[in-house]
Amino acid sequence: MAQLSPLLIAHPHAVSATGVQDFPLELIEHTIDHLHDDRVSLAACTVVCKSWTTPSHYHLFDTLRIIAGEDHQRLRQFADFIPSSKFACKGVRHVYLSHSSNDAGPSLTEFEGAASADFDVGLLTSLLDKMSRLQSLTISQTCWKEPSFPGILNEPKLHLPLLTKLTIGPLPFFHKIHHIQIVFDWFPSLRQLSMREGILVDPRIAMGTAFTYPVAQPLVLPTTLRLTTLSYYSFVYSSFFLESISGTLSTRSLRFISVRITSLQSVIGVGKLLRIVGPILEGLDLDLQFLFRDLTHINSVDRYNEGWIRLNLMQLTVLRSLTLTISTSNVSDDRIHTTGTLLIPLLLENIQSPDLRRFKLTFGDEENSALTFIDIGSDWRSTEVQLLRWKALERVEFAYTPDTKFSEGRPITEAIYDCLKVVLPTLMSKGLIHR
Repeated sequence: MAQLSPLLIAHPHAVSATGVQDFPLELIEHTIDHLHDDRVSLAACTVVCKSWTTPSHYHLFDTLRIIAGEDHQRLRQFADFIPSSKFACKGVRHVYLSHSSNDAGPSLTEFEGAASADFDVGLLTSLLDKMSRLQSLTISQTCWKEPSFPGILNEPKLHLPLLTKLTIGPLPFFHKIHHIQIVFDWFPSLRQLSMREGILVDPRIAMGTAFTYPVAQPLVLPTTLRLTTLSYYSFVYSSFFLESISGTLSTRSLRFISVRITSLQSVIGVGKLLRIVGPILEGLDLDLQFLFRDLTHINSVDRYNEGWIRLNLMQLTVLRSLTLTISTSNVSDDRIHTTGTLLIPLLLENIQSPDLRRFKLTFGDEENSALTFIDIGSDWRSTEVQLLRWKALERVEFAYTPDTKFSEGRPITEAIYDCLKVVLPTLMSKGLIHR
């Protein structure tokens, strides 16, 4: 630290009174390395940081990532570091709270402990409460013990009026709806909300005891919440479904929805939401992987068609972007050829918007499964006819996700691209298909 301090103090970005933009990357890396050291190094960093200008402070502490651990020492050291460095909390705009250091997400400042989910909730909330400029908060990993998340949200001192983006999950206790309601109450400026429900595992099931999952309950979006983006991923035994009330701020503000369809029952819940917000929705992302793998349990084609009609896609009158994710893993070829053939054309036929400009289809499979679906699984002639209805169509994209870590999908392989050229010749000739 003795060698680093003169460099930091003497650096023009540290002493300039105006025009401070970005730190050199190596300067940030050196400083962050020392923030991982013991209390003495943290104290030394405090002394050095006092010589920096305010814009420099804000840049350095823009993103904070905290990883759970049995040893709270690093987190407590940072808490001790904060009072003598008021700029640090004021500069933080993005916070990631996670159990594992393998979580995705950018990180500049990271305090890592052992592999335990025992966060000091009071300490965390005291830090968050000082972050007056906080814009986004991410709480992730299913390993979190239940008291931590409600503890953070129920902390009476916590108030983040500028928070516009909240990502929570996968967490295992979303079945307690009041936890989510607290989210709505605490963050009145929320614009983007992403919720991922973990797999609900009941010990009675593990022991072989007969058990019936509770009936899903409606979660109504607050009438005063001006959400523009809503993402919700649940599993088959979802504990709630989202609804909105016609004529409210939440109804008039939503522009993009991303949702996972896990069963024909969940179609009804999503359909209720689309019935209200569909007329103003510009982007829709439907993840059908889980349902598509369950097609072998659907014996009635009429019941299948009725289910998708109840999704209320006909309400999407101004839709501009549509993304579908499907998977044929563990589905028989016969079922792909029958029920699977109906899926894409039926969905497209129900969308009445004249302004669709972007359509993306992601195969949630390995390459061979995707090729099988292209060969026998969809009436591509009808699909192409439906897509060509939209005169404003600019892009038709395809991707595949052999690994769940690639949520946006990998570019399709040459083999998949060659198959698509055969089944979608008109779209290909018009130059609309992009890899």
